[in-house]
Amino acid sequence: QMHEAGRISSPPDIVSFGSTIKAIANSGKSQENAVARAEALAKSVGHGNEVIYALRLKLLAKWGLGEEAERLLAKMKEEYGSGNLKNGPSVVHYTCVLNPRK
Repeated sequence: QMHEAGRISSPPDIVSFGSTIKAIANSGKSQENAVARAEALAKSVGHGNEVIYALRLKLLAKWGLGEEAERLLAKMKEEYGSGNLKNGPSVVHYTCVLNPRK
């Protein structure tokens, strides 16, 4: 929004979005709010990114949302299969789901 308003010259990058998702996960906000905000940020990136997927999976695991994490992994596989993602799920992504940190 700040870029669109002309207050900053460069649009946010993947690092900015990733840092924001990580902050949301650690903020203590409600589960629904945190998951919705992380999803909205990921959509605003406009394309798949392995780092963003990992951070979102970590957030879902933190809240104990296994089914949602499985759906996100499936979406990641689908994005990879269609060529929209450079790499598919890796050990990093599965570890995020299996080892949640509270």
